[in-house]
Order: sequence, then C-alpha cells, then structure tokens
Amino acid sequence: MGMRRFCIYGVLLLLMMVMGMLVVQASAAEDTISGSDAVVATGDHFVLTQGEVDAYKEYLKSVRFPVSSNRGEMIRSVIKCELFADAFRKANETAESFDGPMEEQKRIGIKVRLTQQYIQKILDEYKIPENVFLSYYRVHPEKYAWQPLEDIIKMKSDL
Repeated sequence: MGMRRFCIYGVLLLLMMVMGMLVVQASAAEDTISGSDAVVATGDHFVLTQGEVDAYKEYLKSVRFPVSSNRGEMIRSVIKCELFADAFRKANETAESFDGPMEEQKRIGIKVRLTQQYIQKILDEYKIPENVFLSYYRVHPEKYAWQPLEDIIKMKSDL
C-alpha cells in the first residue's frame, strides 16, 4: 500500500512538474501579448495562441462551465486540456479525433470530453480517494474562487 501510494504521488508530481514548465513559458509570454494570433504558450508539440484561449473561453461559457477571469489561470487550463486530450487520444485508438476540418468550437468540445475521460482514467487506475482529490482544492481555494466546492465534487462524479 505504501509503495502504491508513493507511485501515485510520483505520477501526479511528474504531471505537475511538466505543467509547471509549460506555465513558466506561458507566464513569461503573458506580459507581451496582444492580438488573437499572439503566441501565449509553446510546448514540444503545440503552440497556443490568444485566439485559441479566447475560443476555449467562449466554448466553456456556452456550456455553462465556470470560467476564470484570471488570464494566467485560463491559459494554464487550456494547456492542461490540450495536453490531456492529446495523451488520452494517443493511448486510445478508438478515442474521438479532433484532426481534420471542423468548426473550432466542435474541436474544443471534443478536447474537453477527452480531457474529462483522461482524468477519469487516472482516477480509476490509481483509486484516489475523494478526500485526497479534494484536499488540493481545500489547500488552494484562491485558484478556485470562481468555482464552488459543490461543483468540484459534482464534476468529479460526472467524469
């Protein structure tokens, strides 16, 4: 049990380190951004523009999902969605594709669904208890001031 818990936390820590590296790139670019074609973040396999961040924001609002007004948080959320959707699709041949010609809002909807499936897969594989899942929320309430705890719990159960 102890070794399994250590492995779970190791995997989560690794994910957070990768996200941290991308967030540093996004934060560094944040001060010099203007226009929808402006690059706000880059990674090994993607370039994220302000226009794409705005499109995500529009999509999330259209499905009545709470959207952070903090620009840096929104950029980090989009980076996570991009990475998690790509990881889930690569691990599952039958996953819905977001390649090819389609409306941007449809593409974003697919990526959001794949991200939810990826998070659920991790939760299922590692059997993370709800109290551990929610502990991060409770320790960092400032990051989720725009989203009540009840919504976080519901979101976990809906995944």
